[in-house]
Amino acid sequence: MKKRTYVKNKSGMNNFVLLRKLASFFLFFSFLFFPSQMWAQSRNLQGTVVDAHTGEPVIGASILVKGTTTGTLTDIEGNFSIPVTTDSRLVISYMGYTTKEVNTGNQSFLRILLEEDGRTLDEVVVVGFGTQKKVNLTGAVGVAKADDLETRPVTELTQSLQGLVPGLEISKNNGSMEKSTTIKIRGVGTISTEVSASPLVLIDGMEGDINSVNPQDVESISVLKDAAAASIYGSRAPYGVILITTKSGKAGKTVINYTNNFRWSAPTRVPKMMDSYTFAQYFNEAQRNTSTSTADSYIYPEETLQNMRDYQAGLIGGPYMMPTSGNLWSDLPSGLSVGNTAYGNTDWYKEIYKDWAFSQEHNVSASGGNEKVTFYTSFNYMDQSALLKVAKEGMERYSVNGKFTAQLADWATLTYSARFVRNEYTKPSQLNDGLYENLARQGRPNLSLYDNNGNLSNAFYYPKAFIEGGRYNKRYDNNY
Repeated sequence: MKKRTYVKNKSGMNNFVLLRKLASFFLFFSFLFFPSQMWAQSRNLQGTVVDAHTGEPVIGASILVKGTTTGTLTDIEGNFSIPVTTDSRLVISYMGYTTKEVNTGNQSFLRILLEEDGRTLDEVVVVGFGTQKKVNLTGAVGVAKADDLETRPVTELTQSLQGLVPGLEISKNNGSMEKSTTIKIRGVGTISTEVSASPLVLIDGMEGDINSVNPQDVESISVLKDAAAASIYGSRAPYGVILITTKSGKAGKTVINYTNNFRWSAPTRVPKMMDSYTFAQYFNEAQRNTSTSTADSYIYPEETLQNMRDYQAGLIGGPYMMPTSGNLWSDLPSGLSVGNTAYGNTDWYKEIYKDWAFSQEHNVSASGGNEKVTFYTSFNYMDQSALLKVAKEGMERYSVNGKFTAQLADWATLTYSARFVRNEYTKPSQLNDGLYENLARQGRPNLSLYDNNGNLSNAFYYPKAFIEGGRYNKRYDNNY
């Protein structure tokens, strides 16, 4: 019986393990540094981009490999060359054409057809005495459609145009509801204060007030912004033209629509008033730095300062020593017997203005007719309240609109339209433009809302009682 002996070759085994590790490292680094060579071989793809209808080359079209920064442009013959892989996807775009995406695959040459973007070029706009396709226009025209306007809860039509038409500047430099917004096209039209730079407004071909139109009744608005407007309307339109087309009835069954919106508005920023003690310290320091010989008689005494601290800490209550004259707007206290002994702590902005104001709007419209006669009617009601807290201030609007169209013959169409708008403005007769500024400039926080008997002060210059207890102004604007 023969006995076999097995001897392990340690050096051979070690060499085998070493070779296996080297192969693993080689594969690992190959994945890191040569992935494209191993999985997707890169190559240059040739191609051409042409118009789908005319077959003409599209010069300067953008060719981009999707998901990368690799791109190129077509030359004067519409040709291009770009490095791609088998799984690349090209994005081809050009102004006036619909953007297109294609897969490269294993193809070496691509012929790409671009379709015209008819959504913008075929858009019909109102210009001058008729309509034109936007593709045929050479002048600068901005367009706003009904869908853009109906979704904006605004008090007047000019506000709904904000941000819709480039070059149209809409501003309002007064917070009163009776003040209308101003419109400028492409900035300041004149440096003269006696000449209005407002554009000409035409409503269904007739000159009118843009704010007399209910935004819900507008079909489209075209804004003519350059010299083309003056070439049609002459000296009446040196600062541009705004053409408003209202809605018309459509043949078919009568359709009744009802829409409403309820909204709450709030001030974006309200000044924060000092407390009475901090104000008194600043005031005393200012008085001591004046050269007036009687300045010491106008400062707040230490007793009043202590009352201010105790009142704010809840240690004492009234009386607050309401000034006997009630003259809040005087530049200086009238002596220790008037304003210097008051220790109230009043935030006048919170007492005069509300944190938010409620508004509501309701709109009902009906349209219909047949192939010969169509009609469109609407009624709108809006109630807009103001932020004034101590008295009633607001605006109500009633709007009625009717439009009837009859096809008398193939060559003759009769259209009759009527629109009535009534705006009612209500505000305290003593409310003026300076109230907001005067509260910050002269409203002293140490003065109280109430007198020593706990009653609302009825002093003549006292803002809350002055506005709340006075009469009201009511203004009616009727536009037919």
